[in-house]
Amino acid sequence: YGLASLALRPLLLVGMAQTRPLALLVGLCGAGFYAVLSGLQVPAMRAWLMLAFAVVVLLSHRRMSPLHLLNLALLAVLILQPLAFKSMGAWLSFTIVAALMWGFWGRISADGAKSGVGSRMQRGIAGLLVGQYYAFCAGALVLIAYGIPVSIVGIALNLLMIPLFSFVVLPLALLGLVWAGVTASGYWLGVTGQLLDWVFVKLAAHQDLVMTTMSAHAENRLMLMAGLLLLLWPRGLGMRALGGALLLAGVALPHSSPKQGVASVAILDVGQGSAAVVRTQHHAILIDTGRAFASGMTLVDFVVLPFLRERGIGHLDKVLISHGDSDHSGGLPILRQWGPPISELVTQEHCPSKQWQWDVVVFEQFQAHGFNQGNNGSCQLRVTAGQRSILFSGDIERKAEQAMVRDRSALPVDVLVVPHHGSRTSSSENWLQQLNPSLAIVSAGRFNGYGHPHPDVVARYQALGVSLLGTYSHGAIEVELGAGQTGLKVSTYAP
Repeated sequence: YGLASLALRPLLLVGMAQTRPLALLVGLCGAGFYAVLSGLQVPAMRAWLMLAFAVVVLLSHRRMSPLHLLNLALLAVLILQPLAFKSMGAWLSFTIVAALMWGFWGRISADGAKSGVGSRMQRGIAGLLVGQYYAFCAGALVLIAYGIPVSIVGIALNLLMIPLFSFVVLPLALLGLVWAGVTASGYWLGVTGQLLDWVFVKLAAHQDLVMTTMSAHAENRLMLMAGLLLLLWPRGLGMRALGGALLLAGVALPHSSPKQGVASVAILDVGQGSAAVVRTQHHAILIDTGRAFASGMTLVDFVVLPFLRERGIGHLDKVLISHGDSDHSGGLPILRQWGPPISELVTQEHCPSKQWQWDVVVFEQFQAHGFNQGNNGSCQLRVTAGQRSILFSGDIERKAEQAMVRDRSALPVDVLVVPHHGSRTSSSENWLQQLNPSLAIVSAGRFNGYGHPHPDVVARYQALGVSLLGTYSHGAIEVELGAGQTGLKVSTYAP
């Protein structure tokens, strides 16, 4: 709009007085072009709709508060994309903008009107700080509702990064695109790249501070949300001290862990793939990560990390990758980059037979005798707590199963994670008879293209009287073993 106003100013000399509406429309078209360029996600759509409604208000010579513009944009988004609010981004966009308006325009304007003191600049700076406070609390409320950690230094980062990107990086990037299109020179794009490199190098140099987060898990989430709501409460009601106390209490509240001698086993619902978490009183191990997609996203992003956060697991003592197929190992790079610290990584290529004990729970790691590659060489894990045990068999097939039968390493277990997702090439009858499980769990995707579990395999388990559960039908499945149990404690989490 500003550039168009300058460009159209000479038209005043020829008697065209109405240049402002044309400049507004040019500015609105420019904003629309940028919104489309950015992918037209809900935040960009919300911003452009607010600008469009503001232009209509200006051209009709009326007055309307920014909050009304936000409400109109909300109504338009709900009409255009009724399912938009299934995503966290839509909630963040509208909630944070509403909080900025409440903090910057509403509260500071009211304070200035009441007191009549302080310069416009002072009130503007105060409004910026108060607006960031409200935006931080509102954004943290949404993030914690979704189980996402919140950066402790978020307010300071916003105060630095928003002006830098809004007034320096973005204009340079757009200038670089135009300059490259006109002159075929990438000079300004190179300058922008160097600036971004400098920013990220500085952030990486202070990574420990930047990555300090306020974590939410299943047992402190409601307390944290209540504290943030009270911090957003009007100051005159005197509830903010209580909100701060609730927030501190929520941050300090640890997630409860299994008792000594108990193993909590969660078979995660990662579709056609495999991922499971075993927790003891002070330790946690992840078996497989689920698959990766062509987009670069993985089931670690969608399932594994949210589960670890929900259970308050901030460290993995071991990650065991049964074998290298993508549906078992695809999420490992993301896990190593963004997940909790990992003390030990075990892969199929380095899976020595060993036994260890954590919190009176026994773990046995091994491969079928004579196999160390492919499906049959899957790195297996047997976990025993009290008188109960579970076997993670990877993707072994009949040859490996028969080797285990011959060397009598197919020891009885109470729970079996069905090999190879229920493929007809696995779960041979004499192997199952030696294992003699009472419960079998299939990790497979609903409507998967492989037909897992195969009907013949299902019939085999049923003929042996084994209860069969599957992530394709029951969602995530959690089993608790040990501590003098007379039966198995099983929970399912189907959506």
